[in-house]
Amino acid sequence: MITTLVNRLVLGLGGALLFIGSTLLLMVSDRPSSSINTSLTRTFGYVGLALAATLLLRVVAAIVREGYN
Repeated sequence: MITTLVNRLVLGLGGALLFIGSTLLLMVSDRPSSSINTSLTRTFGYVGLALAATLLLRVVAAIVREGYN
């Protein structure tokens, strides 16, 4: 039981931190200067958001599948 809770906690925190980091990357890329670095940070931001959503949905699916215990 403890292992399951720790696993969910680690995946949830990892997804949340990845979401925050990706959001910050997207905010940085919205600056007026247009260069190749802007598109690279935007790409990493969107990929990070997709990974964060996958991790967080995996945690939600695990909770729903096994119940709220």
